[in-house]
Amino acid sequence: MVQAILLHTHAGNARLRFAAWTAVAQFAVDHSDTITSDESAKKILPRFLEAIDDSVARVSLRSMEAFQHYGEKVEREDLEPFVHPFMGKLGVRLQGNLAFQKKSITFIAVIVGQVDDAFGPYY
Repeated sequence: MVQAILLHTHAGNARLRFAAWTAVAQFAVDHSDTITSDESAKKILPRFLEAIDDSVARVSLRSMEAFQHYGEKVEREDLEPFVHPFMGKLGVRLQGNLAFQKKSITFIAVIVGQVDDAFGPYY
């Protein structure tokens, strides 16, 4: 199921991408052990990185919401290589509208909670 959902995160239709990110969030809540395994994290984390820049704001915001659920469950070792690229993209999103600012702050808070002292350079 996760593989099928991930295919739709790149769909041409924004509604499909939005629904795919909703499904990722639900899987993170219901089946965190499966979706946050080392193998799955290697496939999913790059998708989150791409989705932050989605051309449709609603899809981008939904992916950021999905990360809140996913990021709380993923292992630190899997997340650490993505911290720097995430922070670069989130820094840009913090300059956007209020909705993106709120989601970016929550996204960053999840990262901080998972990587703890590895976040030090960003303070």
